[in-house]
Amino acid sequence: MRKHRMVNELLILALDGDPQLNRMCEIVAMLRSCRRAFVALENEGAFFMVGQHGFDQMQYPMHQALPLLKNLTESVEYLDVPAQFHGLSDASGGNAVPRYLHIAPMVYEGVVIGYCGIADDVEKPACSDVELHAMETMAMSAVERLRTHAVLRPQAAQLFGLL
Repeated sequence: MRKHRMVNELLILALDGDPQLNRMCEIVAMLRSCRRAFVALENEGAFFMVGQHGFDQMQYPMHQALPLLKNLTESVEYLDVPAQFHGLSDASGGNAVPRYLHIAPMVYEGVVIGYCGIADDVEKPACSDVELHAMETMAMSAVERLRTHAVLRPQAAQLFGLL
């Protein structure tokens, strides 16, 4: 229940994601030469893209073959997703399952509220220490951006309610 409330407070109401988070995604995707990058909040079995690069939707169902995300506390890299998660490609819902995936959890007030990540349709070599640091920095920066949004939204509502 607490996580649900927190995610609802942090959702950015933009049809194509937060522009600053979108730029962060583009930068990290370019750094790693990946086609896609995301900042996604996870809630009730779905991912809500609040920042993205290379995706055509803003919401995706969380595939049941990814229970590992429930306990993810640090950045993890999957160099061959279909080989590591059997059955994932069977229920992709029309979305291509990536061959490469690197995910970093976003922790807000001690709770994992979502994930930053990069994905590509081709396998990649393991990331360097610099690339690993970039992904972890992106996750921390995304949380700070969302925290700012959560603080400013009620203040803006109060201010505009007074005008």
